[in-house]
Amino acid sequence: MSKNEQLIAARETRGWTQTEAADVIGLSRSHYARLELGRCRPHGSTIGLICKAFHLSAEALGLRKSSSPNLATGLLQQAPMPPLLPHAQEAPQAVTLLRVGVSSLVLASQQHGWTLDELLAQVQLEVRRVTAMTPSSRREMLTQALSFVASLPIAVFGLAGSVLSLSPEETLPLYVSALPAAWRLYYDGQIAELEALVPAYMGQLSTLAQHPSRYQRTARGLLSQAHALHSLVVLEHEDYGASMRHGKQALLYGQMVEDPDLQLGAYIRQANTLYYQKRWSMKMQIYEEALQTVDLERASPLIKARVYSGYAASLCECGGQEQEALRYQALAH
Repeated sequence: MSKNEQLIAARETRGWTQTEAADVIGLSRSHYARLELGRCRPHGSTIGLICKAFHLSAEALGLRKSSSPNLATGLLQQAPMPPLLPHAQEAPQAVTLLRVGVSSLVLASQQHGWTLDELLAQVQLEVRRVTAMTPSSRREMLTQALSFVASLPIAVFGLAGSVLSLSPEETLPLYVSALPAAWRLYYDGQIAELEALVPAYMGQLSTLAQHPSRYQRTARGLLSQAHALHSLVVLEHEDYGASMRHGKQALLYGQMVEDPDLQLGAYIRQANTLYYQKRWSMKMQIYEEALQTVDLERASPLIKARVYSGYAASLCECGGQEQEALRYQALAH
């Protein structure tokens, strides 16, 4: 009998040794090793234990001949992925990039019609290619990965037909991962890509932010972040009016969710826009409004420091208030 390559691949994908796999299943190491070598075939109860441990079907693990080579008889049909929000009380922020990655693999397998074996082979090929990369190539690969994660909501909604075709539990986790990736792309200078992505984010999130549900608050918080990012993107083209509008929208949604960090971040974006216009007095007024209206006790120390430092700079720019500027600079430190 030949080796069970499918069982071996499933174990290696999880990073388990044979001993670890045997412990999870509840078998002796020698018994499990014989299964991989193809020297014995498990009975019904043992098959159930193995499938439960790997969250895969018997066909996908090579323990039983598949009636169909399609992936649906393996990963998708017998062991559907858990919902992205497994508990009603769990926030979308709890979703990890791993789950987003698995969702992406499922989409890829459906698009190309790959069997489970073909999908695993493609993953292993890419892993080998990445580990062999030079540092510069790895940076390029990182940018491609960020671009993929940032584009994922748009791709998924394109398949679904509309935002409302998906539940908030399916939609919001995509943005929880996509927005940080988009911010990283901004700081890496990938402005052209964001010019297409972020307006689409805002359109889709606006639908969810207006639709009453228990996830409405989360959607509004994400929409605040999207507007804040777009205020910087349009500023690259010196579109000061659009930058201020998006900064104000970021503030509005930050106020709706009563998040002091989002509110202060929105004020900082507006102040930056006024800085490029050299409108010193209006910039100072923005910081004063932030200090007077936001609950600073609940804000993170870092973003409070940004506001104090920005206000100190504004006091110097307007002149005659050096002592007050020094006091706020000390608060920033």
